[in-house]
Amino acid sequence: MKNTFFNNVIFLATCAFFITSCTEVIDIDLNSSDPEIVIEGNISNNGESAVVKITESINFDESNDFTNVENALVTLNDDMGNSEILVEMSPGIYSSNSLIGTIGNTYFLIVEAKGNTLTSQSIIPNRVAFDSLIIEESTEDGFGFGGSSDNSLSYNITVSYKD
Repeated sequence: MKNTFFNNVIFLATCAFFITSCTEVIDIDLNSSDPEIVIEGNISNNGESAVVKITESINFDESNDFTNVENALVTLNDDMGNSEILVEMSPGIYSSNSLIGTIGNTYFLIVEAKGNTLTSQSIIPNRVAFDSLIIEESTEDGFGFGGSSDNSLSYNITVSYKD
């Protein structure tokens, strides 16, 4: 009986310790940052022009209405010696007129905006050939298609490739 009483006292003391020990309120200031320049650039080998979108970041509690950065100097170069200054098509949207992406080339982006110079580089990687596609019927959750009226029928799709 003594042992059970002692165990109960220890259990209650431990519970009281954990219940009362976590009472500090942590206040995180999410609104103290100055706007930063955000750059989203896309170049691909699909025949379309390269496009760069430049905006400014906002505070956490603001709506997602980002300010476009206008009148930036946006330069796109590649490792083959080609270079182009992108044209501002609409506020904050800059587009290439002639530079089209090529697989295996490295591209360098230089943006001068609001007194800052930002740079980046990217490579369009080689295509990865896909070896095989395996479609297996499954009764587990998977991707359903084929117009089956049986809701429990689904398929598992596996793509095999070497990268």
